[in-house]
Amino acid sequence: FLPIFQAPIRFIYGVNLDPYFDEKDSDFQFSIGTTF
Repeated sequence: FLPIFQAPIRFIYGVNLDPYFDEKDSDFQFSIGTTF
């Protein structure tokens, strides 16, 4: 919870340990707000 925005902030970073040829080896996602 961040008091400046009065909304939750989420950072998600994922790593694919065994990617296929056309897949990315990592990904990053940023979200402001609640999930439903």
